[in-house]
Amino acid sequence: MAPIGFEAFMFRKLDIEMKSAEASIFRCFENKHQLLVFLSCWYWEWVHYLIHIQTLKIKSQEEQLRRTIHQLLQSSEPSNRTEYINENLLHKLLVWEFVKVIHHHDVYDENRQGMFKRRKELVDKIA
Repeated sequence: MAPIGFEAFMFRKLDIEMKSAEASIFRCFENKHQLLVFLSCWYWEWVHYLIHIQTLKIKSQEEQLRRTIHQLLQSSEPSNRTEYINENLLHKLLVWEFVKVIHHHDVYDENRQGMFKRRKELVDKIA
């Protein structure tokens, strides 16, 4: 999705890239907006987890904040923490396309369903 952009992205292109049947993607996501919301939720869950791990046993609030800011900046850097996550690509996708998640006509329903819970928790933790 990131190399071509959200507007040009099609499930069929993803299926070809994944060497998968198109129907398999539609079992999980009815449309590409749902996929983008999922990736957004997944990204914020990942960042929340990384920050939690880095600040778990730190007593000093100043040190917690310092590590949180460091981790926020590091979450967009390529790393070898996991083979199945391209943090840099995921971060770029969210920078480019997140506005389409929050400026969507279903955003209030998605919010009530808890789609943005982890992002809100992370904002509250930093505050």
